[in-house]
Amino acid sequence: MPRPVTRLRVVLPASPTVEALVARVADAWAVHGVQVRQQMKGAPFDGAPRADVALWLPDVDASPIALDARVAPARVHAAFIVDAPSAHGALGAHGGGRSLARFDAIVVAHESLVAPVRAALQRSNARNV
Repeated sequence: MPRPVTRLRVVLPASPTVEALVARVADAWAVHGVQVRQQMKGAPFDGAPRADVALWLPDVDASPIALDARVAPARVHAAFIVDAPSAHGALGAHGGGRSLARFDAIVVAHESLVAPVRAALQRSNARNV
């Protein structure tokens, strides 16, 4: 049975532009009863209650942030992918598909990224691709 998402933690790179964008999106989600906490990459855990979902945004160079569940406790950890594996080494920066396989979910910014991300995960011998 699906569970509602009421607490979202967004782990983001230190970027004023990304921070402002997430703040605007958080305002929109608040209308629907979703509490959003922002956490900068590398910042220690702030002691807030465990989130339903931790959404890990990529670094400014489009490489995924490496998952560290201790600093962002959540029921589900999701990586947000904005670039294909071949461009900028987006999946290679943190161990490629193996690093992504540690996430519970992967959200891609465009349908054209599904096949390259799936291939990177398959090359890493990840389960449930």
